Amino acid sequence: MEKNKTIFDNFNYGDALVQGLQQALEYAKGDKSRCRVTVRETPVPEYNASDGAIQKSKIAKKVIVIMTFLAILLLTVLSA
Repeated sequence: MEKNKTIFDNFNYGDALVQGLQQALEYAKGDKSRCRVTVRETPVPEYNASDGAIQKSKIAKKVIVIMTFLAILLLTVLSA
């Protein structure tokens, strides 16, 4: 059974990089005929004050854990 082929099976990253750099150079010089532009719209989720407070609380808990770890590490090093 033949393996499912994808567009990346025979893809040469080096050639693609060189081609992209050449297109960027041509674009910088003013030739926009070979440019390919992709625009994607991403919806921005709505946030409210309680969402921000929840995230702030989560971050504060992580900071406390990290600071405790660093304090224990420092005490271990100093006592050695």
